[in-house]
Amino acid sequence: MINIAICDDNFAVIEDVKKMIHQYEKNLADTFSISDFSLPSELFLSMQKNSVDIVFLDLEFHQPDYDGILWASRIHAQFPDCLILILTAYEERFREGYIARAFRFMTKPLSYQEFEQNMNACLNELKLHDSISIIQHGTELSIPLKNIIYSPLRRCRNMHPWEHLLLSRKSSAMGATIGTKRLFPMSQEISDQSCSYSQFR
Repeated sequence: MINIAICDDNFAVIEDVKKMIHQYEKNLADTFSISDFSLPSELFLSMQKNSVDIVFLDLEFHQPDYDGILWASRIHAQFPDCLILILTAYEERFREGYIARAFRFMTKPLSYQEFEQNMNACLNELKLHDSISIIQHGTELSIPLKNIIYSPLRRCRNMHPWEHLLLSRKSSAMGATIGTKRLFPMSQEISDQSCSYSQFR
């Protein structure tokens, strides 16, 4: 189940996005849960309790205090894995959206072709949010796939297949930084046997 939120103060735009989602969903094994909001503050409050994977967010609202770029930045700061697609007719503000870490822009009026391209990109990105579990010293660590760098090392004596998996990025699991030394106590022994892995340190 992929959770999608649409936030726009134009009801017609919300309905257009819903129709495109349902059309896109017909050819997928995945199913979508859709929620809609007229104000970004309502969306943000809902996200405190309900998980959202993809947000379609309007750039400019009728109320002057609501700016899509500012809310995109706020959402990304608290929910960095949420993919934000900015809906706008103002292409000159695209650069601001990248600063706010928006995943994509969609220009109004919306077209299904553009929608489909952006949804394909979203689903590919969401696959990187999947994780694997590794047991280290009796503790299970959940490592997001996007934090993993994989390299088939040269085979060494007494080397377990999992030791081909090199983790060199930060992981939020248990607040730890996962790396070859941390996950694999044998790393020094492997190094002594002339296995080349230092480039991943």
